[in-house]
Amino acid sequence: MRTGGPATLVLVSLVALAACGLPAPVASSLPQSPPASSATPGQGSFPPPATSTPLPATAPPTATAAPVPSRSPSTPPRASVHESRVGAGSEPTVTVSPKGELAVVVQEADWPHGCSHPAVRFSADGGRTWSTPSEPWGSHCVDLHAVITWGAGGRLWAGDAVGATGGVRMSITSSDDLGRTWAAPWVEPFTPGWVGCFPTLAVDLDVSSRTYGTLYVAYNWLPNASGPGVHVLAKPLHGPWAQVEVPAVGLAGYPAHDRIGYRLVATPTGALVSFYEADLRRFYGEFSPSNSTPGNVGRQGFATAAISFDGTKLTAGRPYWAATVSGSRTVYLEPQWQSQLAVDGSGGAARRWLVLESGGRVRIGWSANGTAWTWTMLGPGFKPSLAVSSAGVVFVGWHVMRGGSVQNVWALSYDHGRTWTTPRLVSAATWVVPDVTDGTGLRENATAAGGVFYWAWADTRSGSIVTYLAAVRP
Repeated sequence: MRTGGPATLVLVSLVALAACGLPAPVASSLPQSPPASSATPGQGSFPPPATSTPLPATAPPTATAAPVPSRSPSTPPRASVHESRVGAGSEPTVTVSPKGELAVVVQEADWPHGCSHPAVRFSADGGRTWSTPSEPWGSHCVDLHAVITWGAGGRLWAGDAVGATGGVRMSITSSDDLGRTWAAPWVEPFTPGWVGCFPTLAVDLDVSSRTYGTLYVAYNWLPNASGPGVHVLAKPLHGPWAQVEVPAVGLAGYPAHDRIGYRLVATPTGALVSFYEADLRRFYGEFSPSNSTPGNVGRQGFATAAISFDGTKLTAGRPYWAATVSGSRTVYLEPQWQSQLAVDGSGGAARRWLVLESGGRVRIGWSANGTAWTWTMLGPGFKPSLAVSSAGVVFVGWHVMRGGSVQNVWALSYDHGRTWTTPRLVSAATWVVPDVTDGTGLRENATAAGGVFYWAWADTRSGSIVTYLAAVRP
């Protein structure tokens, strides 16, 4: 929600989900800007597969149909997976340093009080063993949604919301010594406090980039009664912070909106941001598709926008609608909390990827410029995570519900999304969603480094909420 005030290495077998009754990936297509009358109030929809012609960048976006992927490439490599236990805590973020050091932050919450002390653990051996936890904000009680990312020079950045006048505000701290010490937290002075924040971070680590080392931050705030804003900050290695507001896509007849679930990826010219948007007749202050007023929702889905940075000034490009989604009857599982954005620059042509869940199914899409998207359905499940390797291999990890129990699965594409391997279990472990606020966390993530994918999530197989890491070698 917006409020809130080492390890054993297990070698697991690769079990094909066909034995569990899960289908192979199926291609489909999404509407990009449906009329308001086409959506059931409070819900979006995925139509049957269709094909349309991509429009130029100045026109509303459309979608093209992907070729139906086979169960696996014609000569699939023998991928392997190792699973490790990171430690107690929920809603993890995993990041890898340029030197290959792993860091995972988890939310250590004091239920039922909701006081969170985010804790970071480090691993120098690919996740086989983990350090004792380090707390970026010390003993201070902060929000439940801390995130981390590696920066230039071995610096680890951490971001979360902290208490402030009017609610909470975005806070940033960093460590240059693997968590032994942390810098005094910086609190952004640009936007007033609110109940939001739910931040995301990214750093430009391209040594050939003119903005190498720049930290990008995106967070949720309330600029006016129309609904939350997408505020983006940039901090270069040398120089002051820059800021910009990303506009909503909007929908005729629905002057308000809710936006949340922001994701950032650094690019050679700045950053790319994705976000969930629900177009509304009125924003009531704490929107949820599962309990919204009938007739208030025109559509809900995801959009992306390119942000340019010249080292001094941030400029937000026009946002484009990427996909319309349908909601869930369970707040914790609603699609706005969990999606992931990635950029694939292999082969000389940049391609943006977005993975999301709609109506209980995981879908992944790609676009060359954000105005036209091609979508593929990977199968039933929720809370998908995404990563793309430097070689262009695409990884997706997600969770599947079967008879009240949950299992963790993953799939790979070796040919830029044309075909996908049959989804496989990480292990035979099963778990149930806990009856606590935010469950095992509202979001998760995956990343890639050194030819390995790392996916972090939390589950309850041990009887309590614990974070685990899967290391997948394609």
